[in-house]
Amino acid sequence: VVDNNRKHRHGIYRWYAPIYDRFMAPSFADGHSKMYDSLKLKKGDKILEVGVGTGISLRHAPDFVKVEAIDYSEPMLVKARKRQDKGEFAAEINFQQMDAHVLEFATDQFDHCVVAHTLAVVAEPE
Repeated sequence: VVDNNRKHRHGIYRWYAPIYDRFMAPSFADGHSKMYDSLKLKKGDKILEVGVGTGISLRHAPDFVKVEAIDYSEPMLVKARKRQDKGEFAAEINFQQMDAHVLEFATDQFDHCVVAHTLAVVAEPE
């Protein structure tokens, strides 16, 4: 069940998706690089990225990992998939539209989980 706040945020990101990268990507690049570097990744590691948005952080995921990238906003994921189609990412990535409140994964399926710039827009980040 989607509450009104989630519906509202979904509407905002539908509008925001086409212009998101122009305003956000430059300010986030250094943080995304540090985020992935801090994970001390090993070959074959599986990463869950929650709130992947347009995928700008995935430029920093190395080619020896697998990433399950989820976001609530399908318009944001459309942009991320276009990036993937253009070959902008080195890692193996699977994108899914999913509510972070209701993750559809088995326990202990991932070696790492990253949540960049998402908790600030989640109404109930428990």
